[in-house]
Amino acid sequence: GAVALAGALRSNHKLAALDLRSNEIGTPAALALADALRINSALTVLDITDNTVGPEGAVALAGALCVNTKLATLNLWANGIGDEGAIALADALK
Repeated sequence: GAVALAGALRSNHKLAALDLRSNEIGTPAALALADALRINSALTVLDITDNTVGPEGAVALAGALCVNTKLATLNLWANGIGDEGAIALADALK
């Protein structure tokens, strides 16, 4: 599912927007997406609303944001990222 898709994003040079809303991808897929975002330079919009990403997934995505300069929009609404995830994301955006 989403983990395989994240693997494909590692070599993507064309896809600019990806909408994975409400697919229950969970933390493992969020970690895989974070790894892909460290490499991907094409994606500008990622919507993973309502996917139970959790704090660990949000922290991983925050780490990717420190490296990725192309992603302009990341929607994490309704993912239970908690304080830890929110703080990591805020720090990444400084």
